[in-house]
Amino acid sequence: MRVSFHHHFPFNLSTLQIIYSALGRSSHKLAKAQPVVKDILQSSAGNVNVTVAATNCVEGLTFLEYRFKQTANYALPRDQIKDARVWMSAALGYQYGCSSGLQKENDTSRVRHPIVLIESLIEVTSNTLGMLISYDIHGNQITSWSRPKIERDGFWEGARGTRRDVKGRVPLSLRPKVTVCKVGNCGYRTVQDAVNAAPNNLISQRLVIWIKGFV
Repeated sequence: MRVSFHHHFPFNLSTLQIIYSALGRSSHKLAKAQPVVKDILQSSAGNVNVTVAATNCVEGLTFLEYRFKQTANYALPRDQIKDARVWMSAALGYQYGCSSGLQKENDTSRVRHPIVLIESLIEVTSNTLGMLISYDIHGNQITSWSRPKIERDGFWEGARGTRRDVKGRVPLSLRPKVTVCKVGNCGYRTVQDAVNAAPNNLISQRLVIWIKGFV
């Protein structure tokens, strides 16, 4: 089954329709950005730096378009949400790469305009990825959807719809071997010092480092 992007959905959207709608907005913004970046490439003769940045950006946006289509036409219809998350993360990486490359050559209005378009695309794609993460964790319980959380928030992701039991910053099933903090009683002041102090023969064992706040 192939999915066509569009913006006309019924009032009572399903969770997947919400994600498709967000993905459609990303695709719409991508379609606006692509010809603008190609125009920069075609008019950048004589400026090697702009040519390289625009070439990389055009290529990245092509890869990005492929990731969008794979997410919409392959991953989501098959409920392969982990794949969708990976592909959207890769898509976001292409966008950041494009924006970063153009910003280094941001000396004319013709370069600034596509940067604005790419930044807008990044915002929408980030939201789409956040929705995919929430859907993967909470499923159709949309009232539980929230911004993505990480280990520093005390969150360790398990299978869909589950969370590992967490106390403070470390899951109860893990026992920290060393701690890192800026002040107070702990083993190391920097993460690098803790990593450097790890034994060289830790092949089958896990070194758990507890990184406290403000490090």
